[in-house]
Amino acid sequence: MKTIKDRIFFLEDSSGKLLKLHKTILHQGKITIDNSQEQQQLILSGLVIRKG
Repeated sequence: MKTIKDRIFFLEDSSGKLLKLHKTILHQGKITIDNSQEQQQLILSGLVIRKG
């Protein structure tokens, strides 16, 4: 859990974007991948997975 927290809050400027993106994924179930830094951070944290 510490690793996930550290990854999310490492870049303070994008923390809000990460949390908003995660919320969107939770509500919609998926998003269009654009390889943004925020998307990559969520994938690397293990909170989301990339399909297809």
